Amino acid sequence: VTESRVADVRSRTEQLPPINFADNNDIEYQLMRSRISLAFDKSSAHAIQQFSAELNSSDPIASIAARYGLALAYAKAGQLANAKQTLQPLLDAQPNRISYIVAYAEINSADADQAMVEQQLSKQLALNPDNYPLSMALVRSLSQQKKYPAAQTLLEKISQQYPENPTVWFKLAETYGFNHNRVGTHRASAEYYILTGSMDQALKQLDYALQKSDKSFQLTTKIEQRKADIRSYQEYLKQF
Repeated sequence: VTESRVADVRSRTEQLPPINFADNNDIEYQLMRSRISLAFDKSSAHAIQQFSAELNSSDPIASIAARYGLALAYAKAGQLANAKQTLQPLLDAQPNRISYIVAYAEINSADADQAMVEQQLSKQLALNPDNYPLSMALVRSLSQQKKYPAAQTLLEKISQQYPENPTVWFKLAETYGFNHNRVGTHRASAEYYILTGSMDQALKQLDYALQKSDKSFQLTTKIEQRKADIRSYQEYLKQF
């Protein structure tokens, strides 16, 4: 590499806008750190102990993040009363913060009466249209109430907004199944397998979809085109 090329790259780099990395004063960043910490902690009891110790931190943001993590840890341990009691001060302080609303939905997911959870999530989605965490939380609530058609409609919308998210397609395939839509189940499963790198499995799912398509010309054409897309991608990968 010539010195002039190096100088050119350095000059271009210096002109790039600065990257604003999240810092310790970013409350949302700290909340997500707590959530991730809990996800990787194999022991709920250990997580409860750790977050409890951090509750009285002199840093107010760290204390809030600890309370958030503690509420989720209680929920993970099945201590729902403690989870609700721990989360409530955060909701009282910021009732519209999405992270708290999603945590509220998760903690209350075991409640027999999901109507209030659905109502709260729908209200927040009206304020934050197309928000992914809120949308997926609402899908879970609808599914728990066996409102599968409504869950399907919402998931179809989410799949258009986040077509490269395998979790969405997995959940959509499952929901199609509950709605006895076999073609939908196989097509959504195919998208899931494509995104997780299992092209042969995706083709099998599309073959199953063809068998159930009742020879609808429009539907068959779409499925055959998707199969062609996969085969084209497989040929492309052979170059490497």
